[in-house]
Amino acid sequence: MDHVFSRVLLMREYLRRAALVVGDVQPPGWPFADLAAVVAVTVRADESVTEDVVRTVRRAGQFSPIPQTCAAAVHWSRLAADRGLPWPDPFEPLLLMYERGGGFTFSDAGMIEVDLVGVPHRPPAGYLSAAPIASLDIAFLAETDAAFEQKLANTTATALHLSG
Repeated sequence: MDHVFSRVLLMREYLRRAALVVGDVQPPGWPFADLAAVVAVTVRADESVTEDVVRTVRRAGQFSPIPQTCAAAVHWSRLAADRGLPWPDPFEPLLLMYERGGGFTFSDAGMIEVDLVGVPHRPPAGYLSAAPIASLDIAFLAETDAAFEQKLANTTATALHLSG
């Protein structure tokens, strides 16, 4: 469970940024919708590129909706290159999360699970008031993981001491 805490923070940041893009509207596929299509349905990346991305991600053993989110990130990149956008790139934290150790799943309880940590699956408005992540810098993310692991070790040691 490497990088669990930073990956949860990155998922939360993706959800916050995606909510900024869509506002109160809940597009089909929320929260892993094609956000570029929500903003400008006619601005699309080259289809052969997005198909190659999906194929490559699937070959790496990832399942839906992860390949589709990678293709959506390519569409977003094309949109951002063509237009000045008022939002931070919503896919940057999601792609960083993938790079730090894999994807996510959905639980029967309605959670988005990053490893075994559940992130509530809410409508976009439920993420609009969330505080942004302090930094997407790799050193900052590593520090947050180390602090979380230390806190977890201390809690475990205290629990073992109390039960012994």
